[in-house]
Order: sequence, then C-alpha cells, then structure tokens
Amino acid sequence: MQLEKEAGFIKNVALGLVILVAVFFIFRSFYGNPIKGTWENKDTGIMLQVKDNETATLTWRDSEEKVILPYELGKKEKDIVFMRNAGTMDTLDAGTISEEHEKEVEALIDAFSYSVEGKKLILIQKDFGDQIVLTKMK
Repeated sequence: MQLEKEAGFIKNVALGLVILVAVFFIFRSFYGNPIKGTWENKDTGIMLQVKDNETATLTWRDSEEKVILPYELGKKEKDIVFMRNAGTMDTLDAGTISEEHEKEVEALIDAFSYSVEGKKLILIQKDFGDQIVLTKMK
C-alpha cells in the first residue's frame, strides 16, 4: 500500500515536470526570439550578436571594430530588417571602420527573410535574393 502511494507520487511528479518542460518550450517558440544569440560567418569573419532588445552588434574576428544595428523582427513573416540609426551613422562617419567592413555593414542594412536550420541562420535579401549564411556560436 505504502509502495503504491510512493509510486503514484513519483508518477505525478514526473508528469508535472514533463508538462512544465513542454510549456517552457511552447512559450519559448511563440514568444522567444528565434535568432537571439551570436552567429558567425567563418568565410568573412563577421560575427553578429542578436539581442532581445532589438539591437544587434556586428563585429569581426580579426578586428576590434563594432557597429550597433537596430532591427525589427517579424516572427510570423520570418523576416528581419536591419536599420541605421544615429549611432550607426556616427560610427560609419567617424572613419573608425575599415572600408571593407563598412561595405559589409551597408550590405547588412537591408530587409531579409530568415530561416533557422539547426545551427545555421540563413538571411535572404528581399530585393535581390543574396544569401548570408551564419553559424550559431552561443
């Protein structure tokens, strides 16, 4: 009798944990940012850290340079728009970014469709279809 009660209690605790984990993942998939994290393109050395506060930090593996880019994310549409703001313009105008990196920043300030496939983030430029493939680091 006592053993049956303990087994029932253990089953209830296990069921409760399974439900809690399922709710967590469902909540995260609907309300979380699917591209939050640090992404890298090993060919170009670009690292893109996407944060929840609608900002992304663009850095390069071989440089101390960095640019903050605001973005708007459309989860239903699966699109992202990286934009300029005063801080972005100040960074680009100050001449502290190399010409090559400035071109990469300009290429990223655009509208993209995105897809996440495992640890790969694929950004597809809306106007021309150019692709940027990044691998998740963190």
